[in-house]
Amino acid sequence: MVLYGDGFADFLNSLPAASELPYLADVARLDRLWIESFAANIEPALDVAALAEVPPEALGALVLQPRPSARWQWFASLPIFTLWYYNREGRELPDPIQWQGEGALLIGDVNGVAAHPIHEASALFLDACRRQVSLDQACEFVQRTYPDTDFNHLLGQLLAARAFAAIDPSSRTA
Repeated sequence: MVLYGDGFADFLNSLPAASELPYLADVARLDRLWIESFAANIEPALDVAALAEVPPEALGALVLQPRPSARWQWFASLPIFTLWYYNREGRELPDPIQWQGEGALLIGDVNGVAAHPIHEASALFLDACRRQVSLDQACEFVQRTYPDTDFNHLLGQLLAARAFAAIDPSSRTA
């Protein structure tokens, strides 16, 4: 029952009365991602210490897999994360709101769902990881679109958010 309402955002988008609220359907989409993250299987996150044990020459071939409870989306033209987050937390919206695209990363864990704002480069990187490409390939994919991306910063934020599943030691190459 918790996953009921999969098409609600599309329904909102089709309502003529909602046309004056161009953000409404995307806020509903983000709320839906929260529900999916909340209801997903909770699996251990990647331990940074385990990542540090990977030999440097093997890092590029490593496949970082997003956790099953990770959900993310880039909203290209509107501040959907800000609108959703402040509303959900019952906090007053910042003044002024920056009316520009934003991304959201949601991670379900034993303590609930953590919400993080992300840049489009992070969303693209997570998309590449979901396709199970190597770390080198995921970085190259993002680099083509965002050549100025600081991968240390990007990866550090995603690791701090606990976005990746634990590494299976049997899948590592020596």
